[in-house]
Amino acid sequence: ETHTVDQHLIFLSGNGQAIEGGTKTTDIHPGDLVIVPAGTLHNFKNTGATPWIVATVYAPAEHKADTVHDTLEQGEKLEDEGKDEPPSWAKEK
Repeated sequence: ETHTVDQHLIFLSGNGQAIEGGTKTTDIHPGDLVIVPAGTLHNFKNTGATPWIVATVYAPAEHKADTVHDTLEQGEKLEDEGKDEPPSWAKEK
């Protein structure tokens, strides 16, 4: 996936991999912070036995303030249905 804004991810639990550009992988551990610049093709894969807990910040905001997505698919569906729009102050003018 890619975003039109920068994404900041803080991994709080679990282990996995960051995948950049479809090929480059980097191991991710609790406490890691990853910043994905706008337009960068990326994905994250949980490779551990425990669930990932991740805090994500988009700058500017790309989702409603109270949004929680359990899966990427759920998030994309809500966006496609117009149910997860960023606040007006976060939209480019």
